[in-house]
Amino acid sequence: MKNNSPMQTVLKHPAHRLILCYALTLLGCGGRSQEPSSETQTNPSQAHAEASPLTAPLDYIGSVDQASQQATQSLALSQVRQALEQFRILEGRLPEQLEELVEAGLLASIPRNERGGRLSYHPKEGLVKWVFPMDPATE
Repeated sequence: MKNNSPMQTVLKHPAHRLILCYALTLLGCGGRSQEPSSETQTNPSQAHAEASPLTAPLDYIGSVDQASQQATQSLALSQVRQALEQFRILEGRLPEQLEELVEAGLLASIPRNERGGRLSYHPKEGLVKWVFPMDPATE
């Protein structure tokens, strides 16, 4: 014979399930009011930055595109750093220019960024990083 727990016995009745769902919904709301905060109403610069249901699909696509670009940049930078380390191990020194990594066959080409970014390399320290041109609209 199967022994049901008290919770299973209670949840067999549809009204009890409905009450439980309602209670969980209320708890999930966290008691926050549905009215917008006064800070949002008085600060127009923040209102523009907040998401709108009408622009949500475009905001999402923009976020996905930005994340994809950042991931691509991180991957390219990681590959260049790995090639620099391999070059140092093979040659006993760091290359004077990143092009030496291509000549040595450690990279297919020097990565470029579609937003005009380029890799900056400091041979004495072996540091490499992305550098982007300034956007005149943000100045």
